[in-house]
Amino acid sequence: NVISKTKQRNKNEELYYKELDLAFKQIARILKTGKVLALYFHDANLKFWSKLYDIMDICELGFVGQTHIEKSKSTIKNILSPKKSLSGDALLFFIKGYKNKLSSPITEDDLMKNIKILAGDIIKHHGGKATTAQLYDNGILEYVLKSGLIHNLAKKYSDLTDIFSTCLHWDEGYWKIN
Repeated sequence: NVISKTKQRNKNEELYYKELDLAFKQIARILKTGKVLALYFHDANLKFWSKLYDIMDICELGFVGQTHIEKSKSTIKNILSPKKSLSGDALLFFIKGYKNKLSSPITEDDLMKNIKILAGDIIKHHGGKATTAQLYDNGILEYVLKSGLIHNLAKKYSDLTDIFSTCLHWDEGYWKIN
């Protein structure tokens, strides 16, 4: 399901989250304890991830990680703005019966510093540049979710590019270290 402003489709945000909740509850009902759910998905919106985190907790589908699946074709949207589109897909992994265990308590300031360090490491690993999707899917979103501070960040930022722009440089479709 998708969110759409077209009146004929009746696909508003409230309905989207309701259907997402119902889908995960059905999956959780069928999935056996200790078994893994792998799900392709991509959304940059931190509000979405905050809601998904709550749904996962209720359904006892613990988020254990993700990986980036690269698409071979880039679009002009990806080159012009880091916010327009996430290229590729994220493959998310959940375990039934696994509660989301938060890392040791961390302050929001420390979280921001650690995001900057992680982003730098990912960029170095990718030869001095990384796409928005590579930063999300190669550790930063996972770190944010496991920090337990996703709700705080979702109230302040629409997506992680708002944070990346404070410490990185966007150039021709890639994030680079300042």
